[in-house]
Amino acid sequence: MVHIFDLPENRLTLLRRLECMSFKVRMHGYEYFVRKDLFVFVLILLLAQRRAVFYKVAWNLHESLKAIEVAVDVIEEFDAGLAVEVI
Repeated sequence: MVHIFDLPENRLTLLRRLECMSFKVRMHGYEYFVRKDLFVFVLILLLAQRRAVFYKVAWNLHESLKAIEVAVDVIEEFDAGLAVEVI
């Protein structure tokens, strides 16, 4: 079964959507490295497992958790069935 994020244009749309939320984003395949003023999280899409894993930044925890909340909403706009995990 093909997942919505298997298509590169949909992953780019996610990148643009995050940028519209005032994030600075670098995408490498299925990985997104995200900053606000400082680094806030890494997002990895594990499509075979139907998971989106967010890695928070311990030294910027408050901003990291706020940014992850916003990004989870964006992910759910694309696929509400994708399990979200925050590490």
